[in-house]
Amino acid sequence: MAKNSNIEWTDATWNPWYGCNKVSPGCKHCYAERDMNRFDMNFSQVKRSKTKFDEPLKWDKPLEVFTCSWSDFFHGDADRWRTEAWDIIKNTPHFYRILTKRPENILDRLPKDWGDGYPNVMLVVSIENHDYVQRGYMLSRVPAQYRGISAEPLIGELDLLDLLANSQFNEVIVGGESGMKNSRPCHPLWINKIRLHCEIAQVPFFFKQWGAWLPINSDDFPMEFDPTPVSKIKRMLSLHPTGKTSDNAELTFPWIPMAKIGKQAAGRRFLGRIWDNKLNWRQ
Repeated sequence: MAKNSNIEWTDATWNPWYGCNKVSPGCKHCYAERDMNRFDMNFSQVKRSKTKFDEPLKWDKPLEVFTCSWSDFFHGDADRWRTEAWDIIKNTPHFYRILTKRPENILDRLPKDWGDGYPNVMLVVSIENHDYVQRGYMLSRVPAQYRGISAEPLIGELDLLDLLANSQFNEVIVGGESGMKNSRPCHPLWINKIRLHCEIAQVPFFFKQWGAWLPINSDDFPMEFDPTPVSKIKRMLSLHPTGKTSDNAELTFPWIPMAKIGKQAAGRRFLGRIWDNKLNWRQ
């Protein structure tokens, strides 16, 4: 919860408070809950941090900051501390990405001098599949200098073309679900659809990770993937674009065979390359 974050799209994480409540299927295997459990912390109770609240004031150079990686900045239980957090954001040189699954809470919880948005803040909604695309439309109606979409964990098809074409969004970050125990695989057609929609709308596309599962090359599948390290395979299945899975790993297109090998082994290459496009706030 500090500088030198291992998250691919940020320099640092900042948790002025921690704890949350699950609101949709993307929360099912929440990494924050998993991490907090390791420290014997109660994930379901939102608490102010005793040691990290003013941390951005101590950083000696401007950083990209993932805000509330162990909570939701717009969680109602954090109302009593948010004004103080906004003051820290406003008075530091960092660039804050504020992710939320609660866009309906944003308008009533913006600072009084927000206007058209702070120049060092991007508001980001988390959308795990098309059932929750409305979060993006809610955010599009919030005044902001910068807006983003985090499609992670991507657990189903997500059509962003209309949203991106008719609203101002500055980046889309996509990733599969990590965690070896219960993680859900991510179909490459879901990823590619979002990539194409970003290309059409001229919105930067960032592919963060496959997660625990990596597609296996198949003769009848119209994409080529990096070779799967056989020694790392813990389980195999087939995944359909509808999200259905089968233990039969030899089903044909549009099914795709997937191998569970872990986040590090699966990596973050897609269609033979790394996709690192995002807002360049330092320009």
